[in-house]
Amino acid sequence: MILSIAENADFLTLMYESASAFGTVGLSLNYSPNLSLIGKLIVSATMFSGRVGPLTLVVALAQRASRHKSNLKYPEDKILVG
Repeated sequence: MILSIAENADFLTLMYESASAFGTVGLSLNYSPNLSLIGKLIVSATMFSGRVGPLTLVVALAQRASRHKSNLKYPEDKILVG
């Protein structure tokens, strides 16, 4: 929606570009070179969030916001090799 506000183009073209950016599939309608600087930044942020993953971003931001020590414990064991 933000991309459609920032750009003056067909909605379906912008929707396809943003869905392709979020999915990081490499498909395009070759409209990306025609985007303004704001549009390119929006598409870049969409690519980054699609690559990292929405759940990973939410967990990372939630941990940064909480700043308290968690009760997380990692299992320990001796591993024999060979």
